[in-house]
Amino acid sequence: MKEILQLLLAFLPWILFLLLSGHTLTSLSLSLAIAAAVSLIMALVKIQRGIITWMSILYFAVALVMVVGLKNMWFIEHISFLANGFLLFVTIAGMLLGKPFTEEYAKAGVSATICSSAGFVKSCYITTTLWMLIFLLNFLLEFLKQDNVSSGLLTFINYFLLLAGVFITRIYSGIMRARRKKAVCVQSE
Repeated sequence: MKEILQLLLAFLPWILFLLLSGHTLTSLSLSLAIAAAVSLIMALVKIQRGIITWMSILYFAVALVMVVGLKNMWFIEHISFLANGFLLFVTIAGMLLGKPFTEEYAKAGVSATICSSAGFVKSCYITTTLWMLIFLLNFLLEFLKQDNVSSGLLTFINYFLLLAGVFITRIYSGIMRARRKKAVCVQSE
């Protein structure tokens, strides 16, 4: 349960943005301001780590300028599409740079020897790939929503994919932890 809460906490600014954005310019502006503030606070107190932290701050800062400062209607109309595309981009960029975003979270509570193992790094790439696929699917769902195709159903699928990602990540992490434990027990025999 602790891992699920940590993962939800990692995405807290994005969750707040998603839940609070509403259907008015005021609610959208407020949700962006809250998400930006929460991202910054979480980074400063080191609750959030890695590339996703700084890219979240960047996204919400740019979004605040575009929505509140410039009232850019194209940006406002496509903000969900842009948010999902941005998360997809950051996830892919992190992997290409050798820094899958899940690695920073997976390192918490794991010894340095495990963190440097090939299996650990591979696990981080696997979980980040899962999230990349979720962000890709949500990006595509937002594209479909632009054509007003079953918007309610697509929103439900979007939320379902995010929750499924949290639980799949948790299950996979538990399996990998059990394998490491089993390997340690076998080696000590």
